[in-house]
Amino acid sequence: MDLALLIDELECPICCQTPRGPPIFQCENGHLICSACKPRMAKCPQGGCELDQQRSRIAENLLNNADIPRPCIYSSVGCFHEDLLSDLIEHETKCEFRKVFCPDLECGEVVVAKELLGHFKEDHPDHVKNDIEDKDLDRCVWIIDPDDLRKRSFTVTWPMSIWKKNGLTFFSVLHKYKNSDLWYSWICCDCPPDLAKTMTALVRMRSKSGVPELTYKGRVHPLDISCNDIVRKASSCLVATDDVIHSFLMGIPDEHKSEHEKDDQKFLLAMEYSIL
Repeated sequence: MDLALLIDELECPICCQTPRGPPIFQCENGHLICSACKPRMAKCPQGGCELDQQRSRIAENLLNNADIPRPCIYSSVGCFHEDLLSDLIEHETKCEFRKVFCPDLECGEVVVAKELLGHFKEDHPDHVKNDIEDKDLDRCVWIIDPDDLRKRSFTVTWPMSIWKKNGLTFFSVLHKYKNSDLWYSWICCDCPPDLAKTMTALVRMRSKSGVPELTYKGRVHPLDISCNDIVRKASSCLVATDDVIHSFLMGIPDEHKSEHEKDDQKFLLAMEYSIL
């Protein structure tokens, strides 16, 4: 049998893809299941027998040693890239046809990565604070109008800023859940998860004077993580309560303000986002 045809026989019957590497499991009748699908299955979809942790060493060795280009896992939605499995995995983490989550909490739709910005333009034109510019930005700053803050106090999604740095696209996100006094803010990036791990986000909520100030320094989130998952892990974003927001809006006491600060009540709260 031709080796390429033999590799095709290793296709997982659940996802209909060639396993990307070990472990590759098999049922007692020899049917193969890839590691991505195994946790979702209690029984073999072909034979109906119980699935255990038995691995197919022959299939694993064959895949590891076969010098045959394979199609990208996203070939069914338009990607024509082919490569050896060892290199294909890296391609798939950044493939423009991979699926990502829309960072708009009210949406949460899963879209093709290359279509994300078009999705924003068509579906969320009122949720984007700025247009994307070609030039890189060291940081992104929102100046929040207290009047606007009061108007939006019961909404979920604030307009987000989209900005670029070092050729990467970043989303500055600020959300508040309905019927909750908690605010969440973070930075996500349209990049592979491994690249996101190498970056550090700095999210700063500050008053005009810089006092008080609330800061989060931590991870940049890739778009393969949903907004709800980020919020559930509150330690991976900036979190503030309504009381904290109100303390920022009140600013510093009048006796500690300069004459200029007393006259200018418009800018009391700012959100500042940067990548370290």
